[in-house]
Amino acid sequence: MRVLARFVGGPGHLLPQVPLLRALLAAGGEVAVHGSPRAIGLVRGLGAELLVEPEEAAPRGGAIRPLAPVDMQAEHEVIAEHFAGPVARDDALTVSAVIERWQPEVVVCDDIDFGAMLAAERAGLPSAIVQVIASGALVLPELVGPALDERRRELGLPSDRELRMLHGSLLVSPFPQSFRDPAFPLPPDTIGMRPEGGAAADGRGVYATLGTEFPRESGDLLNRIVTALGLLGGPALLTVGRDLDPADFPAPPPVRVERFVPQREALAASDVMVHHGGSGAVTGAIAAGVPQVVLALGADQPLNARRVAELGLGASLDALAASPSEIADAVERVRDDAEVLSAVRRMREELLALPDPALAAEAVLALIR
Repeated sequence: MRVLARFVGGPGHLLPQVPLLRALLAAGGEVAVHGSPRAIGLVRGLGAELLVEPEEAAPRGGAIRPLAPVDMQAEHEVIAEHFAGPVARDDALTVSAVIERWQPEVVVCDDIDFGAMLAAERAGLPSAIVQVIASGALVLPELVGPALDERRRELGLPSDRELRMLHGSLLVSPFPQSFRDPAFPLPPDTIGMRPEGGAAADGRGVYATLGTEFPRESGDLLNRIVTALGLLGGPALLTVGRDLDPADFPAPPPVRVERFVPQREALAASDVMVHHGGSGAVTGAIAAGVPQVVLALGADQPLNARRVAELGLGASLDALAASPSEIADAVERVRDDAEVLSAVRRMREELLALPDPALAAEAVLALIR
């Protein structure tokens, strides 16, 4: 039972698949992972074959790019013009070559990896798609549909006006259903999947991060976050990513600045998470049962930030304008707010009630059988 796991982009597109891949391996599947060399090293040691040689990314140095205002229309257009455009065409050919060489029986990919979806269909293989966009509102059919139809024509595939390809043979969601934007409901046969971990945080500290991909385009936001953490006066951790030097962000004790700390470890000692709104960060905070303060920078982050605010899971601030005192005030406001804590507890219970990854793995293997 040979499974090709494929992701497009960075770690945020790979990590949601890991519980499924681990369950597939435990069920006797043979798994190969194909994707970015910069991210694929995160699954080294999982037991899967890595089809792109992992590379250690050295810090690149240089100035942090200025922080730009969020333009959600532009973010939607990036999905249609980039991910469903040249990236989908080139990836479809690349993954087709991998399929021919490795001979999988099923393809697993993330929900933005249009190229892998097209390659699987082209090869006559079933596909299992793992959601990585928590809100579900980033891919607009009216924008993506025409671009993907053009890719399909280029690859000799029939038109797919209803975009059935986006659901694959099987759709897996590792997010609480109620977090998803109601305007973008999942199909009723979607399989839920509980993420790994889920231990409740039991400390009183603040964990702040802008993820792995966005720190280099965050302007002075990291400096403002460091100052905010200092104003709070308690233990705090800021991770700045592997490309930046923590020494460039001097902080008063007990604030600690590191390149990287595993999210679950960082959250274990925290009671509030300050972050950029990435789907993995949102889910991690929910799993740990901590309120969130979101400073969205781009991609799907503004959509997640909106859901965090709408569902009462924390606060959403303007990343371009929020002052250190406003960030610190938001942390203090959400950490002891009874209504916020109650909403967080309910969402955590919903997340941890999702089915074990073994169920999703069995459904994937059933596609082969």
